[in-house]
Amino acid sequence: METKLQATTDTGSTPEFLDAFDIQEIPDVPIAAGSVTAVVLAYNELLRFPHFLDHHRKAGVSLFLVIDNGSTDGSAEYLDAQLDVVRFPSSRSYKEFKSHWRHLIADQYLQGHWAMFPDVDELMVYPGWPEKPLTALTSFWRKEGVQGVFSTMVDMYPEAPLSGVQYSSGTPFLSLCSYFDRVGYRLLPLSKYTERNFPTPPFQLYGGARERLFPVHGKRKASKFDVWLEQFMFAPNAGSRPRFLQRLARKFLKASWPKDSASMGKMPLLLWSSEFRFAGGVHRLNQVLNMADDWVALLHFKYLDDFAERTIEATKRAQHANNSGHYRHYVEHMGEIVSKGALYSKSVRFSSVSDLEDAGLMRTSAPLKQWLASDPASAQRSK
Repeated sequence: METKLQATTDTGSTPEFLDAFDIQEIPDVPIAAGSVTAVVLAYNELLRFPHFLDHHRKAGVSLFLVIDNGSTDGSAEYLDAQLDVVRFPSSRSYKEFKSHWRHLIADQYLQGHWAMFPDVDELMVYPGWPEKPLTALTSFWRKEGVQGVFSTMVDMYPEAPLSGVQYSSGTPFLSLCSYFDRVGYRLLPLSKYTERNFPTPPFQLYGGARERLFPVHGKRKASKFDVWLEQFMFAPNAGSRPRFLQRLARKFLKASWPKDSASMGKMPLLLWSSEFRFAGGVHRLNQVLNMADDWVALLHFKYLDDFAERTIEATKRAQHANNSGHYRHYVEHMGEIVSKGALYSKSVRFSSVSDLEDAGLMRTSAPLKQWLASDPASAQRSK
């Protein structure tokens, strides 16, 4: 008979750890060799937790270490009833502690283990999903000397306007929000400052549905030629372009790009080392890593029927970057997605990870393709 993983005293407890969480003792949490453990920050995510956990359990994640930042919607009781979840309650400020929480948890438990850092509105998919467990890929990557895997963030949205959407907790997110933008992303080199301080990943990804739905214009509004040139030179699947042409294109296009655009890339899958430190969110790291040539994707499910309510609440809490500036911008522009929806001529319905690869939003290297094709365990686990 299964029993709930018990939290016991760790004699190596530190004041810093205990100060960050509303606990008296550091839980003793065994981590299995070869496993993938998710470290999750959450506030009032009861609506999404059932499917979030179900998806990642099926993908092979064996343990969830959840920082519960003062949830009041029943999340605490729900999480405490899960056998594979250890909840770390904290009343500390999200804005001040979001990176610190992740570092403390990962340093305490996950040194030398694979750590995953998804948000509750994100589902990780990867080459070989859903047939292959994620642990098979992390085993492959470890043998290849990989320390980290880059992920695109792909905003998913429903076919209907949000005013006509009603999500029931536990329902697969993709059954409701199955569309994404197949174009409109730009992959850019790092600024000198970013390269010096947070060099991983060695590029920046911007654009996608969020920038289309909530536009922030640059010094000049982008023309049709700007859009064509951007995709020709900087789309994730554009291929290699001469550096001097890239420099010229960047110089020409810079005035058409938003000054403050949301990053659409993350480093959510890492063979953890206590030397790693995030730059605020999970978007950038302070160390140069041996990165996989493969990309995974975080399907992002922000646009459910609670979008308007949660966006307004986020502006009031003011716990996100730039005093929740992006959320205030969402409030100003969300009327259209609520009343008219997000679907447009370049929307694609997600049917498999090959759709992401075709759009340049996932990558599978030749060695991984060969391994996926030849590995005897590549048959569906459902058989």
